[in-house]
Amino acid sequence: RALAVWPYASPTAGGTPLRVSGDNLGSADVDAFDCDVLHGDGTTHELQSAALVGTVDDDDGAAGVGAVTCSTPAGMAAAEATVGVQLTRAGQTYSTHDDVATAPHPFAFYKPRSADESVVPMLGPARGDTLLVWALPPSVGGTASVANGSALRAAFDEALCKFGDVEVPATVNAEGVEARCVAPTAAAAGGAGGGNVNLQLALNGQDYEPTTPLSYRYYAHPSLESVF
Repeated sequence: RALAVWPYASPTAGGTPLRVSGDNLGSADVDAFDCDVLHGDGTTHELQSAALVGTVDDDDGAAGVGAVTCSTPAGMAAAEATVGVQLTRAGQTYSTHDDVATAPHPFAFYKPRSADESVVPMLGPARGDTLLVWALPPSVGGTASVANGSALRAAFDEALCKFGDVEVPATVNAEGVEARCVAPTAAAAGGAGGGNVNLQLALNGQDYEPTTPLSYRYYAHPSLESVF
């Protein structure tokens, strides 16, 4: 049985490491473990059999809780999906999606961020505390239902911004079309005294995008010297 999956979403570009924990992964002789993705529009589902390849943690024991580490495939359409564990035993394949008594875990694929992201502002004082607003087009989840879906919503709750090497929490609005985060100090981000640092957003708290980082500029905080 699949118990949990993290993170809850992946860019359609793929390559996101997934950790799927489950019961009884070591309870019998198993020839192979995979993850599978049930992907569709809610009415017509396509089972992506063995699309994700995983390995079981060494500490997995008989009838104990273990985990399978998988990597999401590339080329998936932006949509809601579910992730489950698939195993092969004695030449036969079993999937949590085949077990109606086990609810597969919600997941979502979303379109990746591009290098022409709309982020305002792209500069701020060295002392930090500048509020940045990222415009996320409705197509971030492919459809409105996905943008508000349980899996993508849960993934958005773990969104992060990264200034240089510093991660800060990001907040995505209920419609999934805007993300906000607050810049750290220039000293923390590596732009002390004024300068540029790389800027990225990880909607799922793990995959930072765009892959070619944006540039955020720190400037020395203005100070008042005289009034006439």
